[in-house]
Amino acid sequence: MKNKKRIIIGILLLVIVVIGGIFVMGLLKPKKEINSIKSLEYRESDGRSIYGALEFKYKCNGEECTLKTKPEGVPEEDAFLVNVTEEEQQELLELVQKYNVASWDGFNKSDQFVLDGSNFTFSVTTKDNVKIYASGYMKYPRNFSNFMKELEALFAKMNRKNQFLLFEHEYYKDFDLEKVTKLMIKKATVGGMDTEEVTDKEEIKKTYEHWTHMVVGPKCSRACEDNTTIYTFVMEDGKEYTIERECDWVIINNERYYYQYRKDV
Repeated sequence: MKNKKRIIIGILLLVIVVIGGIFVMGLLKPKKEINSIKSLEYRESDGRSIYGALEFKYKCNGEECTLKTKPEGVPEEDAFLVNVTEEEQQELLELVQKYNVASWDGFNKSDQFVLDGSNFTFSVTTKDNVKIYASGYMKYPRNFSNFMKELEALFAKMNRKNQFLLFEHEYYKDFDLEKVTKLMIKKATVGGMDTEEVTDKEEIKKTYEHWTHMVVGPKCSRACEDNTTIYTFVMEDGKEYTIERECDWVIINNERYYYQYRKDV
């Protein structure tokens, strides 16, 4: 009986020592910090569609930093690049520090009960070569959602240097809403195209105001065969101005551009 007790006590002591060792090793493990950013990359994909991934690649070469953005649905060759100012570089650093992104290092979790979800990879490398890497499938590290919301807003601000208002395009330089007599709207259907003719000035004005909040990005090469809508403004002299929309692109004078709507314009 005494020997049995000694064995049990010995096992308990061994377990305590092992647990204590693991705890001490955790305390001794150097804590990673992000005091600078040499590169930051984020990729999110549903894995089901071609060009379906959203990708951001921020990189610095010395004091010069750039942001390469590949929107969802856009091929890699149509990703667009902008230079990043020193002020924007500082904003990015403060953002990753605000949400303690360094603590995400090593995160790798998956929700195996979700069949059609999305996966992500995220990495940061500092100028002194500290590396942070996290990935997951429908599982995310602490504060991930709030961080990504602010990160995408910051990247959108950086990318505005690559955008212009739709009606600032050379094609529309002589466009005058007051001289529009009618608007032809064609929408793709299963059987072809439905055409609607609008002659009421107020209705035409409402449609025009909808487009005035559109900003246009770099040219794209990929066509989209769904949800096509064509808006043709007909002027007093018979001249026509056409905007063709295909998914996340607009076609202006046979050139395809990535676009989005902004509330601040």
